[in-house]
Amino acid sequence: MKRAFFAASLLSITSLALSGCAADTLPDGDPAAVEGVDDNVDLDTFRPGAYTSPGGTVTRRAPFSGTNGTGPGRGAHTSGLISASGEQAAAGFDRTSSTVFSFFEAPPAESRVTVTSTTRVESAFVRVIGALFGYAKGEISLSMRVVDSAGGERCRREVILAKTEGALGEHRSDATAGPTSLTCSFDKDAAARGTFRVEVSLNAFREAAGGAWVQSAGRATLESISFGRNIEPGVLVGHLGYCVEPAGAAVVGTPTRLAECSGAAEQKWIRHSSGAIVHRASGLCLDAPAGSPDGRQPVLARCLAMYPVSSSQFTVGTDGFIVHRPTGKCLDAAWEAGIGGGYERTPIQLWSCIRPNVGNQLWTFHP
Repeated sequence: MKRAFFAASLLSITSLALSGCAADTLPDGDPAAVEGVDDNVDLDTFRPGAYTSPGGTVTRRAPFSGTNGTGPGRGAHTSGLISASGEQAAAGFDRTSSTVFSFFEAPPAESRVTVTSTTRVESAFVRVIGALFGYAKGEISLSMRVVDSAGGERCRREVILAKTEGALGEHRSDATAGPTSLTCSFDKDAAARGTFRVEVSLNAFREAAGGAWVQSAGRATLESISFGRNIEPGVLVGHLGYCVEPAGAAVVGTPTRLAECSGAAEQKWIRHSSGAIVHRASGLCLDAPAGSPDGRQPVLARCLAMYPVSSSQFTVGTDGFIVHRPTGKCLDAAWEAGIGGGYERTPIQLWSCIRPNVGNQLWTFHP
């Protein structure tokens, strides 16, 4: 079976343990955290639709880069030097700018996106020499904007680092060196995946008349771009931001797969302190036999009293793994089954846990 591996880093997720018992232990010996579970669900009496997730949509914030698990195009960013400088004399005006940018993708589960850039200003100044009958002005500014795939500007923020103007004599303004953060938020269609471009620019403007003269220059380094994302509660997010759902009708024996996050009822799950992962709409538990080999697909099964202490027990680890307790195997996305080169409808299976972490074995459970 052809398998592709590359490092992944999703948001940290909490783990669960049996209520009232000592904490479980993950395969590498790290203790599991006893938090992030829901004890309001009685597995013996649970009925579909009877459970309502507490609270509303929550915001998860994490830095993204092209190698930390969001995949090609999901948060890949360029960090680097930006500088703008020049001079203008006598009459006229000009503008110069330098831009670095980032592409990121916001899946449907993310209905509102907040983008924050941090840029370290190394130097910036504006110097004006005003003639007897002249006048000049100039400024250095730092800006950030988010553009959608159609070229439309979704949000923009700007801060002036240095600015001055004047007539006779010399006038100068210098920027304060250090980090500068810009943040903007925008809403997106929660039913559609969107690709966006973040542009961070250092801009210089100069204007002179009547023999005056102006000079301006700036230098800064983009240090990071981070994204705050509003994510539907109750979803189990896997490789490349896809959500887990039943691969067909939510009945006993149905396996699971990855799918575009839609916020629909069939993509909502409940973590129970018994170790069960419960499909909210059907009331069925994710389950696999104790002797399951690599490649066995967990299926939906009835949440009988016997299941939470055997074949439907999972440990959600702080390292991103979801481990099937009876087998010690990890929940795994079978990448090669993606349709059209993507990962839509990729089956979920059990597979021996691979360390260091690989992208198709890392999961984020949003309670």
